[in-house]
Amino acid sequence: MTPRLSALSLITSTIVLAGLGLNSPKANAQNFPLETTYSTQVNLTDLGNNIFRADLEGTSNDAPYGLTNFSITNSYAKFNPATNEFVFDPNPEVFNLENEPKGQLTLSGDSSDKLFGELAGSTIIDFSNSVGSGSSTLKIVGGEGRFVGATGVLDVLENDIVTSEGAIQPSFTTSGSFQISQTVPEPRNTKTILGIGIIGSGLLVGQRRKKSNRNLTKANL
Repeated sequence: MTPRLSALSLITSTIVLAGLGLNSPKANAQNFPLETTYSTQVNLTDLGNNIFRADLEGTSNDAPYGLTNFSITNSYAKFNPATNEFVFDPNPEVFNLENEPKGQLTLSGDSSDKLFGELAGSTIIDFSNSVGSGSSTLKIVGGEGRFVGATGVLDVLENDIVTSEGAIQPSFTTSGSFQISQTVPEPRNTKTILGIGIIGSGLLVGQRRKKSNRNLTKANL
């Protein structure tokens, strides 16, 4: 291989390594705390066998990121009259329900930003004192706007008020955070690597020329 071709090969290899190695993307997760309280109204539909479909709507006065609206559609709950406990889950198969859609929780506001989640847990109602309490887990399964691809698990505490008409008004206090995965490029060191490659190619060409000159001198002698 001629000196010129060797130098060209070295520079080409350097460029490839700089492009593939140093500038490869790096995954980075951005964390978003979510601590607020949503006051809601619940509408229960009796599906028989102490199983209910629950739809909820509510708001928060201090929710971060503008996520002031709370909505649950097609959640399911089974009531135990012996303990006054409701066990709820967005998956109808948990309660052996067929032909029912899976439930979803949505947190939203005035912008296009939204969070989607699944709320599952239990609550016990003290009808004699017209109150209730419970705990649940909110699994974040996606979003829109800034929160596309959101994931995470939040703890949720529930406190309920039972009205004189028998309606249940739950409030949900969330704690924890969710994450957004982002792709961040590595710092670019291409100029440094290219400089090393060019210097190396120059040394290689110089060594080849010296060797060639020595060979010519010997031949003339």
